[in-house]
Amino acid sequence: GMYKRALETKELSEEESVAALFGYGQLMEGEMGLPEKAKALYEKALSISPNDSATLTRYGALLHTRFGNTSDAESRYRKALSSDPNDVSALTNYALLLQQLGRNTEAGE
Repeated sequence: GMYKRALETKELSEEESVAALFGYGQLMEGEMGLPEKAKALYEKALSISPNDSATLTRYGALLHTRFGNTSDAESRYRKALSSDPNDVSALTNYALLLQQLGRNTEAGE
């Protein structure tokens, strides 16, 4: 596929590598239904760019919704928000997680 070919290109910048890994992870998670593969791709993207808020948020959502790992999901959302405090996706996903955990006061703040 195209993502795989892009990742095999030697001249990718860090930003391009992270974007390709993120997109490939989304494909594996959604269309292909392979959450374990998506998890590995997001982890690889974060090994290149540990503070990428989009990847942290998507990975947090995967951990929360597909693996039931609310603790790790929360830490990913917090890290995403420390990197970009106005990331709407991170804010929304984190609020939903807090609400699910019964921490409604925090979710509403």
